[in-house]
Parts: sequence; structure tokens; C-alpha cells
Amino acid sequence: MTARYELIRHEEGNYPIAWMCEWAQVSKSGYYNWLSRPESATAIRRRELAGHIEKVFDESDGTYGYRRIAAALPSTSPTNEPSTPSATSPASPRTRPAPAPTTTPSSPTTPTTKTNYPPWPFRMRLMRGC
Repeated sequence: MTARYELIRHEEGNYPIAWMCEWAQVSKSGYYNWLSRPESATAIRRRELAGHIEKVFDESDGTYGYRRIAAALPSTSPTNEPSTPSATSPASPRTRPAPAPTTTPSSPTTPTTKTNYPPWPFRMRLMRGC
């Protein structure tokens, strides 16, 4: 949704808001609510991190790739809180055991799966629109 709202905000002077909201399939009230929201903590952290990345890249005269930049970030970044587990961190243990496999007796008279489809002739009429 954020990408749609950002597009509407970018094109705000070129087209009426109501039209753009209709084209983007969002409500006008949702768009105006999005405009009035404060910036989230995640967005602030990402913006600050992007600034640190640009600083490290510029200091390297544009020669550092993502590996060197990532290695240089902990020393320059004020907060080093990874949002996802890295390859070097140990995997977290499972908090609950895997469910035991269930078996059902196979019987030709009792179907093991149930569908919510209507019977075949009725289904064909629905598909044809009769």
C-alpha cells in the first residue's frame, strides 16, 4: 500500500486525488490517514542506515561493494541491530516439537478429502453461466 500512496503523493499536483485513489484502488480516507501518520521507527532506522552506507561508500571512493560496506558498518553505525539473522549467528532452537505424523485408514468407501465443489453437472452450468 505504501508504494501506491507514495505514487499518489508524487503525482498530487498533476491529477485529482480522487481519481488517483480510484485508479490505485485505495480509499481517499486511507490516503489522507497515511499522510498524517508519523514516520515509523523502522523507516527512521532504515533512513539512518542508508546515510551510513552512503558515507562508507563515499569514503571508499566508490570502490567498496556490499561485503566491505557490511563489514565496515558496525564500526560506523550507532546501532547495529540486524533485522534478520545473519549467516554467522547460530540458528535459534525450535520452541516447539514438530507435530507427530497422523495416519488415516485408507478405505475405498470413505473419502479422505472433502471438497466444497458442487456436483459435476451443476458446476458446468455455473461455468457456462446458465
